[in-house]
Amino acid sequence: MGDYHDLGMFEPEDTFRLLDFSGSRWRRMSKPDQLSYIDEIFDYYRNRHGFPYREMTPAERTKQLWRLKRRKPVVNDDLEITWDNTGSPLCTNGFPHLWEVQCGTQRSAWEAFNTDAYLKEAIRFCLTIKERVTPHEIISAFSLGTNAGIRVVARFKPMAAKAIWQRYTPADGLVYDYACGWGGRLLGALSADLRYVGVDPEPRTHDCLLRLADAAVDAYGCPAPRIEKTGSEDFCPDELIGQVDTAFSSPPYFDLERYASDGSQSHVKFDTVDTWIEGYLGGTFQNVWSLLKPGGILGMNLTDYSNIRVVDKALAVIEKIGFEPVETLKMMVIQRRGKGQSSAPYKHEPVYIFRKR
Repeated sequence: MGDYHDLGMFEPEDTFRLLDFSGSRWRRMSKPDQLSYIDEIFDYYRNRHGFPYREMTPAERTKQLWRLKRRKPVVNDDLEITWDNTGSPLCTNGFPHLWEVQCGTQRSAWEAFNTDAYLKEAIRFCLTIKERVTPHEIISAFSLGTNAGIRVVARFKPMAAKAIWQRYTPADGLVYDYACGWGGRLLGALSADLRYVGVDPEPRTHDCLLRLADAAVDAYGCPAPRIEKTGSEDFCPDELIGQVDTAFSSPPYFDLERYASDGSQSHVKFDTVDTWIEGYLGGTFQNVWSLLKPGGILGMNLTDYSNIRVVDKALAVIEKIGFEPVETLKMMVIQRRGKGQSSAPYKHEPVYIFRKR
């Protein structure tokens, strides 16, 4: 199994250097010394530390995996999946390129870090109200304390995925994730002792998924999952037809999050909302129909965003293929933080559940 540091993260010993950067010390300095201190921290991050990736040692990774495996998800009587962040740091640590992904018209965290003014503004914000200028605080400061206006891609919670997989899948069942993304559904399935098949066409994401799967297999001793580097609209192997118990994912919201610009990406391959619905989602759900057992379950987490209105059309495609609605779960998600955002800590996103007739 490869080490996540191979992906370009900073070295573990850098963590100890960060402890020297003290907010309380900075607040006691004169104005000129404060400016020099900001320049010192700026130089350290920009020229030695690099982008503030989430650091996690192999021992910490194993601890996170076992905490996830032992934790029981909760779906209450109102069909609400309660918010639980267990295992989620694994989905950030294992995919360093996620910080480069463009979301709508907003800046990525990578772009903000490489803009001098925003990085210095983030450092000043941390020193003003925090005790340390850690990688986690720098990322938070880009959203809360600067004018960078960043948006970070959503990562599906492993515990939410575990709740969904377990609710509809028999013990040792076979599940299919038709848009793997950042590994949350992969971890949810493996921690629930389920067999997993997934697809993702983006090469870097696919490589990171394999690394994350290796870590989970090493920890749990479970069968290795099958993760293919392809799009779900093209994936329907003969040996899996009629074999899947549950298919579930959170497909990309057309071009809201642009993971890459090559032709493997669904928003490039199908460049209007209508062709994306028909070609990508229609092809995906037709393949899912073939892969599912009779009575098998299809789940979809999808919401509308501003001018991207896709949900009603997606549901119509699913029912046209022949799936029948079962129920709609309410997944609790934390509100995105940032200037101008709602003060409510949580909101709900729908998870639509269908059955193959």
